[in-house]
Amino acid sequence: MTRATLLERIDGWLREQNGKCVCDECIARATGDFISRSVARVASRTFARDREFSRFHGKCDLCGGYRMINAYRGRRWM
Repeated sequence: MTRATLLERIDGWLREQNGKCVCDECIARATGDFISRSVARVASRTFARDREFSRFHGKCDLCGGYRMINAYRGRRWM
């Protein structure tokens, strides 16, 4: 899979989550890329620069783990 295709899949999937905080491992499972290091690298480099997304340490809304998470800022933050 090319880097652009992986970015597009992650981007689209995160937007569909409507602001849920999701860890790299859950993104990897959901998008079919089981190499979470590549997902983490892609997410951190790309989404950290994009003002539509946030990346920070917190609790994943899907698995409940505390780690680096990603979220699309399409909802109001409390």
